[in-house]
Amino acid sequence: RRLNMTIKLCYKTYDWKISNGACRSFKEKTGKDLKGFFASYIVASIKLNKDITIFERCEVFRGLHSVEDACKAMLCVIEAAQDGVSLSEIEDGAERVSWSVNNKPDDLSEPWPIVILHLALDINDYICKNLPVKKKAGT
Repeated sequence: RRLNMTIKLCYKTYDWKISNGACRSFKEKTGKDLKGFFASYIVASIKLNKDITIFERCEVFRGLHSVEDACKAMLCVIEAAQDGVSLSEIEDGAERVSWSVNNKPDDLSEPWPIVILHLALDINDYICKNLPVKKKAGT
């Protein structure tokens, strides 16, 4: 898998960054751990029977956390990478793509639970690739 540093939500693309600030912001907004939030989607994905439908997958992922928390998670990592995105914009995108698969042939209108799963996998890839990189003094 190639590392993707964008979120595709309802025909808009947002840059993201996982950071201590994003983690703190999510904790303040929800009382939850951001990395644990994303890890729950990866764990659920691993545990799923590979023979279930995409609709059933969406139902499993939708049941993990509320759409409100999912929007806040997306906003926190987006805010760490770019300015000018509001929670209401993310909520509107999540509402428009809904929680069920559509028949559009692109990846710009996937349901929000699938967007979160892809983001969780990308964050995991990012962390794994950057773990061996030593942080420079003063940064």
